[in-house]
Amino acid sequence: SEPEKLPASVRNNASLTHQYLGELEAYFEQCILEEAQISSSNVPGDFLLMPDMFKSLDMRKSIE
Repeated sequence: SEPEKLPASVRNNASLTHQYLGELEAYFEQCILEEAQISSSNVPGDFLLMPDMFKSLDMRKSIE
């Protein structure tokens, strides 16, 4: 509703605007998830649980 607040690179392109807004929403959802994990975690430090779908097999093995 306020196109002037969009980055110039997506402002006049409906497809890019839609993609940008979707990625922005996903980013904030991830921030909320991480904040919830931090506030409810009993694990000391900055350890965050990450759903397996976001980690590659190699990454999972190196973390474990």
